[in-house]
Amino acid sequence: MEPWMLDPTEFTPLNVSMFGKRYVKRWQASVKQYRTYDYWRQLFWTAAISRFEWEGLPDGIDSRYLETLLCGYGSFAATKRSTSGVLAYWCGRMNPVGNLDLYRNPNAIDVYTPNGQRQRRHCNWWFKHVGNQYGTKTVVMPADAVICWDNLTRFPVLQLIDRQAQRLADMDTTVDQHVRAMRVPYVISVDEYGKKQAQDMYNRIDSGQPAIYMNPSGMQNMSVQVLQTMNKAAYAGSDILNDELKIVSAVYTMLGIDNNAAAEKKERVQTAETLANNEQFMIQRNSFLKPRQEFCRRINDMYGWDCSVKWSVPHMPAVSEEQDMYRSSPDLLGYGDAAEDGNDANL
Repeated sequence: MEPWMLDPTEFTPLNVSMFGKRYVKRWQASVKQYRTYDYWRQLFWTAAISRFEWEGLPDGIDSRYLETLLCGYGSFAATKRSTSGVLAYWCGRMNPVGNLDLYRNPNAIDVYTPNGQRQRRHCNWWFKHVGNQYGTKTVVMPADAVICWDNLTRFPVLQLIDRQAQRLADMDTTVDQHVRAMRVPYVISVDEYGKKQAQDMYNRIDSGQPAIYMNPSGMQNMSVQVLQTMNKAAYAGSDILNDELKIVSAVYTMLGIDNNAAAEKKERVQTAETLANNEQFMIQRNSFLKPRQEFCRRINDMYGWDCSVKWSVPHMPAVSEEQDMYRSSPDLLGYGDAAEDGNDANL
């Protein structure tokens, strides 16, 4: 797709229009469907990579790149360069090599970078054979890399986001079809003799005239058939849009983002309903936050980093007895020690 193309209904590239009008119509429909899908995918992808805030990372390590690796591939590995340089540490995609340990964690991994670099690293204690032509010996070596997983299931969320974006794009297309059917509600079949009178009659109906006067002889000789493309009672656009909100709410809950589906009826929301929603996204949030905190602990012990991770948009501290149970895990709420110090959250 050429970058200069702004609207598929206004600009059609020559390598598409050369195949004729029918092909152009199908191409425009496919482009519109893809752009609708891309809208929802970008919406969820932006939310997924913006959930966490990293602090204390060494120079040269981009926290945005780390989140894209976690959400897109499910993991990344951090290690130290084998050669000396200004930037001593780097992170990249990893693939397990060889057998796993008894907890199904990788022993050896290959770390990749987008520019083609690859290095073999180890995440557990390993044996290295050293020596020369006069003799060799086996040395036990410590781990030299740490893996960070996106969630406790160790599966990337991109495939889940992609599926829901496809569903929402299909629903948007269905709503557009309903709207187009309402815009052209009738298909009138009439012979050439009565076409002029049928057009005049429909224009008068559409203009809202209280009475329509027609020539009776002309009405008898005119054969008219009307196909109604959309009945007002069959319009389901509002229901489809409400179902879209439910899917969006489910995706945000899966990502650990607080989204109360009953926010539009705040005056009727009960405390039990609010706490039930809090429990759902708190459990999902813990699945994403816990592996990142474990990575920070291990990499700090291995290389002496001082990095940490927290939820980027914190919640307000508990203000009622029903919410006191969340004080026991301030990291999930995102405001760290604010609850213990009695300070308000930094919103």
